[in-house]
Amino acid sequence: MWAGGTVRRIGPLLVGSTATRRSYVLCTHDKVGRSGPMTLVTVRHEISQDGRVVIQENQDIVYRQAALAPAPPAGAGQTDHAR
Repeated sequence: MWAGGTVRRIGPLLVGSTATRRSYVLCTHDKVGRSGPMTLVTVRHEISQDGRVVIQENQDIVYRQAALAPAPPAGAGQTDHAR
């Protein structure tokens, strides 16, 4: 789940010039909230041209445990073969 982020322009992004994007994890934190355990992850993306970083973006992402599927109603999936 997206929690927030920042984008910083360090230099001009030139149209027509080759750009490369490098992404890496800055940090992780395990926490417990009202909805249960979660992991907060900060990911950094850097876009470079001519060997210089021109755009830097940090994304804060929350990973939670998968929700449990509700139990099926009693008798669901059973058929009546005694007709």
